[in-house]
Amino acid sequence: MTKQLNPFILSSINKQLLFGIDRKTAYCLGASENYKFLSTLNAEHRFFENIIPLAHPRFIMQYKRKNLNKYLDQYIEAFHHS
Repeated sequence: MTKQLNPFILSSINKQLLFGIDRKTAYCLGASENYKFLSTLNAEHRFFENIIPLAHPRFIMQYKRKNLNKYLDQYIEAFHHS
């Protein structure tokens, strides 16, 4: 399925890059599979200099809500160091 979606994903990323965003750092919502996928695409196409993985908000709220403050601190820390 991924190979079928790749043309659409690449087209979408390229269109968003035309917005003139800073390409130094990208934040990936999803620290496992999403991050692996985006890192693989980025290695091939060099969209961004750096990708910072962050836990997906749905994952946090569904499975790790007791640790919400920890995840909020991780988000804030990531945004401050970019």
